[in-house]
Amino acid sequence: MYSRRKNEPSLRDHYAGFVTRLMAVIIDALILAFILAISNILWSVIFENANSLWQMAIGRPPSTTGWSVLFVILVTYFTFGIYYIFLWTAIGTTIGGIIMGTKVVNEKGRHPSILQALIRFAAEFLIPVLGAFGAIWIFFSRRRRALFDRLAGTF
Repeated sequence: MYSRRKNEPSLRDHYAGFVTRLMAVIIDALILAFILAISNILWSVIFENANSLWQMAIGRPPSTTGWSVLFVILVTYFTFGIYYIFLWTAIGTTIGGIIMGTKVVNEKGRHPSILQALIRFAAEFLIPVLGAFGAIWIFFSRRRRALFDRLAGTF
């Protein structure tokens, strides 16, 4: 087993700053944009076939004006939620976090619970104003905790 030598620096209790977190979120957003683009192609094929079947059976296309926008929004948030919540609870970080060297932990230094991850995700992403305002707290907090970190009990 690897043991740290006496003079080697440790990143324990080193809190990620705003720029590091922002870069991790941008990396994650690019990954999720790719995933959503592929899923959008798949869903459009499914909907086109469903619309064709509907039109053949009923004789007119279904009215899906508002539902398609709502569906896209729900699928996007659901995809983001699964990505962040699963990775935070399973390995304590996302792919962007791995690249930037950040980790989300609870008060005990462990991966956050599902409830903590849900609260953190909801406060950071589902309510954009709260997420943006909450990120500003990183500049004023000694431990660089954002508002969504405080609400979820994470670091």
